[in-house]
Amino acid sequence: SYLMGHEFMSDKMMNTLLASYEELETTAPGRMFCYMESGLDTGGPIPGHRTHQNGRSVDLMVPLVQDSLPYYRLDSIGGWHYSFNFDDQGRYTNDSTIIIDFNLLGLQILSLDKQARKQGLHVKKVILKLELKDDFYATPNGKKVKAKGIYLAMNLPPATNNQHDDHFLVDFEPLK
Repeated sequence: SYLMGHEFMSDKMMNTLLASYEELETTAPGRMFCYMESGLDTGGPIPGHRTHQNGRSVDLMVPLVQDSLPYYRLDSIGGWHYSFNFDDQGRYTNDSTIIIDFNLLGLQILSLDKQARKQGLHVKKVILKLELKDDFYATPNGKKVKAKGIYLAMNLPPATNNQHDDHFLVDFEPLK
């Protein structure tokens, strides 16, 4: 994505991501978190994305585990990451022992919102495959995300829905 020029973002969003990663070093020690792409240096549309036009949208890889241990082998694939498929319970279709760590995903979203607020932003919307939301909300941190009122998309076109099984989108907006 960087080589294609899709890694630009507003200063506030960059500071949010960096502060969130710093916080997660303490709240999720030993875990790595990866972002995929954000926007063009001039703004405007990126093919295949409806958002990512104003420097306040970012695609992030879902955290994965295998046998309860962190799993990162799929994280270094670059743009091919978008082609991975996970079933409706968050299991990687090519190896069902690799699953989405929904509780850690919730911790990451909570951290992003907390750090965004320090920058005068908040999480406006999260896009995650609709069929994954029940498993996400069943976790302790998923329940906290829901209780905070952080919006997870409720309706998505089928193509958009199916694309957000291996990563999630976060849109930020200024606080009102």
